[in-house]
Amino acid sequence: MRTALVPAALALAAALLLPPAPAHAGGGPETTVVVVNADSPVSLRVANDYVRRRRIPANHVCAVEGVPTLGVVDVDTFRARLWGPVKAFLERERLLDVVDCIAWSADFPYGVDFGADKKVGGQPPLTPIASLTSMTYLWRLVEAKDADAYLSMTVNGYYRRDSREGRPIRDPTDEEVAARSDALGFLVDRKWQEAADAYARLLATYTEDAESHYNHACCLARLDRPDESVKALAAAVDAGFDQATHAAEDADLEPLRGRADFKALLARMRASTDAVVQPARGFASRYAWTGAADPRRDAAAPVHA
Repeated sequence: MRTALVPAALALAAALLLPPAPAHAGGGPETTVVVVNADSPVSLRVANDYVRRRRIPANHVCAVEGVPTLGVVDVDTFRARLWGPVKAFLERERLLDVVDCIAWSADFPYGVDFGADKKVGGQPPLTPIASLTSMTYLWRLVEAKDADAYLSMTVNGYYRRDSREGRPIRDPTDEEVAARSDALGFLVDRKWQEAADAYARLLATYTEDAESHYNHACCLARLDRPDESVKALAAAVDAGFDQATHAAEDADLEPLRGRADFKALLARMRASTDAVVQPARGFASRYAWTGAADPRRDAAAPVHA
């Protein structure tokens, strides 16, 4: 079996300002801006040392005055008193399309309460606090007060993409997340029938969840229903599951070992993995994720569709 981790809060790459682009990216002093709390000797000392060691250009240091002393600020305060001055600096220095990394120095709030944009509740469980860096990373959506987009579990488009991509991706509904949570709980407790029933409930609508199809196959194999297990495993492969080595060695799938259709599915997984050729994408501030196959520069388009 495989158990998927469901994020409990925003989980994004730290200190990255903007989404990625399929370009010649590479972090360096010329693409970095250091933000310093102008009223804090500690922040100034940390920033000065960072600038010296990283050889940051002098015009890539942004001093923000009147920084709130709280550890957590509300999202409106973040927009007005933290991100607002930083964006104004980037525009004034003509760096908004150049800088890919924002390095916040010491003595800044670490969290942003986004309750004014969206009340938390339901599934998946979210804390009401997002990190300072994640809200910076998603600044376009935060400026637009589009909390449904910036809280999406698929909002961060930076990852190694492969040649099979193109299948529709969506966030699960509250009911689907609840079914998956039930299924994982039963799976951990080795309650195969209950887990199989929960997965069947989930996969009736959330067909794109490859790992849930795979776990469903494991449950069915444990229940001595090999034909149904192979069918569920085929659905997992159709949805993108390609971990042939794991499947071949998984004790849950032992009843399928000698079957020709199981071996054929393993061959499909290996062939699918071999077809992955596209490299990871580097970050570039002039591009945004719009929900298209590639990041594009289109000011009129939303960052994430």
